[in-house]
Amino acid sequence: MRGKTLLDGDTLLLVIFLIFSLSMIAATGRLENEATKTVPRLFGQLGLIFAVAALSLKIFSKVKGYEKERGELEPQTKPLTSVEIEGAMNLYVAILLVLLYVPLVKITGFVVASVLEIAAFLWFAGYRKILFGLLYAVVLSVGIYVLFHYFLKVDFPRGLFLLI
Repeated sequence: MRGKTLLDGDTLLLVIFLIFSLSMIAATGRLENEATKTVPRLFGQLGLIFAVAALSLKIFSKVKGYEKERGELEPQTKPLTSVEIEGAMNLYVAILLVLLYVPLVKITGFVVASVLEIAAFLWFAGYRKILFGLLYAVVLSVGIYVLFHYFLKVDFPRGLFLLI
């Protein structure tokens, strides 16, 4: 029987829930009436607390994991492997990058923030061809911007770059 790994479907669902909660909190900033902000902001904050707590419990339960053997619970003495520790660190780096992306979009605009975000994710994923990675990030960000702004008429934050 295979043991549970750190990066399974539950973890992916929790990361998606975390991103959804952060976007819900960010979206309440656009609402003008304070009364309409309260409930979505509250649900976003509760979801954020739940997702971070559940991810932390999932990651650190490996340290004090328990197996059911012979009808009783016995603590595992097996330490975390380097792959599990690296996976946990990558997960926290990804969460940190997402948390930095939201305010960066307001300051620098969608295109610049997205280029930096995509380039950072590529770097942490192990892709080391910097020029091609930056080119990929620019083409993807500008392509998304053009598609949504000009064809679907969705306004994006422009930040310091008002000419785009």
